[in-house]
Amino acid sequence: MNQRNLTAETAAAKTLALIKSDKTPRLVPPSGGFQEEIKKRLSDIQKHTPNLYPLFFRVYAGQSGLTEAVKAKCLDCSCWQIAEITDCRVFACPLWAHRPYQKVAQISEQV
Repeated sequence: MNQRNLTAETAAAKTLALIKSDKTPRLVPPSGGFQEEIKKRLSDIQKHTPNLYPLFFRVYAGQSGLTEAVKAKCLDCSCWQIAEITDCRVFACPLWAHRPYQKVAQISEQV
């Protein structure tokens, strides 16, 4: 087993331990036929972007807040490119005003 898989497995185990210890009520993830799709999606994320796996694991497990869910959706929509989220021009998106990585508005002082 290579180091990358070991690191991703370690991160997943730590995330799962945190989730089990957290007693905060959360939305329940979908059940039924969606479980296989979610497993496949998480497997793809772990394979291609292992650093984002813990975030998506928490979101799909129903253990994240709205901020993390919006962040995950924006990353998914932008093909994992933070710069694309920052410069997003999809103004009709209902999450646009809440997207992560927004530029801080510069306040110019008038003399």
